[in-house]
Amino acid sequence: MNNNARIQNLFKDFLKDCSMKKQKEEKVFNTDLTHKNGSSITDYSKYKYIFVGDNPGKSEKNANKYMVIDTNKLSSAGNNAHRFFEWLSIEETVLILNKSSIYTDTTVNLKKYKSNDVLKDNLEYMADLIFKLHKCLPACEVFITGLTGCYDPEDGWLEQKLNGGYRANQFMHPFWEKIIELYSTPENDTLREKIFITKHFAYWKIFDDIVWTKSNNINQVRITTGQRVTMKSLEITELEKTKLQTNIIESLKSLPYKNKLFGM
Repeated sequence: MNNNARIQNLFKDFLKDCSMKKQKEEKVFNTDLTHKNGSSITDYSKYKYIFVGDNPGKSEKNANKYMVIDTNKLSSAGNNAHRFFEWLSIEETVLILNKSSIYTDTTVNLKKYKSNDVLKDNLEYMADLIFKLHKCLPACEVFITGLTGCYDPEDGWLEQKLNGGYRANQFMHPFWEKIIELYSTPENDTLREKIFITKHFAYWKIFDDIVWTKSNNINQVRITTGQRVTMKSLEITELEKTKLQTNIIESLKSLPYKNKLFGM
């Protein structure tokens, strides 16, 4: 079985999981994983990036897509993501998954599914799906966006309470634990080198850790003291776009969240 067939089987199983009846939670399948511009995807070799969001909201539910463009909103995680992809000229080479496929109005509402391991099972399923897709597309770079309450600048990742267990806002910890488990084995060292963690597209938090240097030198875009990068500043700058695109991606890849997650 070739990689295209393996990927198609992964998504068939995922669609089946999202379509199961007699479940309290509502799951959303991203149809962009199997169809683009009205045609079935039969060759996944062109894809270079896998971006991972949190979970589907109302717009995603209505469109059956993740990080969907919503023309009724001036700004949203989906609108921001696609604006960023377009600026990077990577729109056609991106596959989008989520940490959870369960629909809620806001991510924090996922907590109501913590009982009976519904949320845990879903988060682990999605982590496993991302990993298996990455194994089929080992040249892809995976960007997991959003720290989802599981990271604190002082305490780091998945800090437990003194009496054991996780804090209430760390309800998505099973996803991160599964990612650690899957990517930490020696045979997956090469894959782990291609996984990165950033803040979320919502409110342009993805740029929180990236700033211009005072000189605005194209070769000096890095995490340092200076002016915070914004999407608008990227779009209107007179600096050479190709070099700037590379530097922005490299700056995102250099963020410390991934190394701290894996204890590197």
